Amino acid sequence: MPIRDSEAFVPSAATRVRFLCNRGANGIDGLISSGIGAAAASGRPTWIVTGDLGLHHDINGLAALRHASVPVRIVVLNNDGGGIFEFLPQAEQLERDEFEALLGTPLGLDLTRVAAVYDLPHARVERLDRLRDAAGQGTALIEIPVDRRRNVELHRRIAERVGEALGARHGA
Repeated sequence: MPIRDSEAFVPSAATRVRFLCNRGANGIDGLISSGIGAAAASGRPTWIVTGDLGLHHDINGLAALRHASVPVRIVVLNNDGGGIFEFLPQAEQLERDEFEALLGTPLGLDLTRVAAVYDLPHARVERLDRLRDAAGQGTALIEIPVDRRRNVELHRRIAERVGEALGARHGA
């Protein structure tokens, strides 16, 4: 979801920001390592934005941060599993426990403990105004809790408003 939201909501005129991503059927595989590699190649401070499931798929990539020559901040949108799957019709069609077992895949990942294993500063940010403080730490693991269902509802409201605005604009 993070790269899709960036593509959808970050103005293309933001030329100081360069987005790199692993895409495809398994775009989450190796994304921590890829991000750290991009930081090393560019020599620029880097932000990696991922979900908890993406972090889980490449958690050992965090070990490479010991050798990072520039700050690498990893923002983890922690929705306790595969939040992107909440956008599929199956989220409404399956019984909730069946959906969670097959697609939601809750992890219960404790990012405080993950950060401790890799000797990283950790900040849990529950309010947007606290993000700047957390980002000021340099290399760090920054956790942002996200409610999956509220996220889907927010995206639906945005889509509805965009549709309304376009309809009004084009006389529909």
